[in-house]
Amino acid sequence: MDYNSLRKKPISDSPIVKMIGESVGIFVEGKWFLNEERIHVGDSDDAEAILTEKENISNNKKRCLVNETYSVETAIKLIKLHNKKVTQNVLENCIASASSKSLTNDPVILELRKTGSSISDKYIFVLENSDVVALSVSEIDSLVGLSESEIEFARENKENLKSILRGNF
Repeated sequence: MDYNSLRKKPISDSPIVKMIGESVGIFVEGKWFLNEERIHVGDSDDAEAILTEKENISNNKKRCLVNETYSVETAIKLIKLHNKKVTQNVLENCIASASSKSLTNDPVILELRKTGSSISDKYIFVLENSDVVALSVSEIDSLVGLSESEIEFARENKENLKSILRGNF
């Protein structure tokens, strides 16, 4: 028996572990698991291909979350538009809040977020449990009318956010 035949058909007594990036594929007792999730593959090459694909998807998502930069001039205009006094502290807080991608109902921050980059006309927000959500302009506009308690509830996870946006809170 040659090495390649062993590689393609793992022996069930000896676990095989493949790591690609942050993903882990494990072959135990005749079954492949990817990050503790059972996957159906024919051999280790298929498992490696799935790991690579999932890692590439994960890397693409991370690239989309790269900190956006916002124009100071645009931030000043938006702050003035909403009748707020422009101070260095207000300006820094506004830009920091927009860059953090935290869910908010502050119209200045939401308008500033709209000036940044988007993916297919959707804007990325990161919730408290690290869920990443993409909201459309109309969904962002609906956040402005929400109370602080509704925003706090929506920040917890994407299910809460969905229920708030659907009006089921």
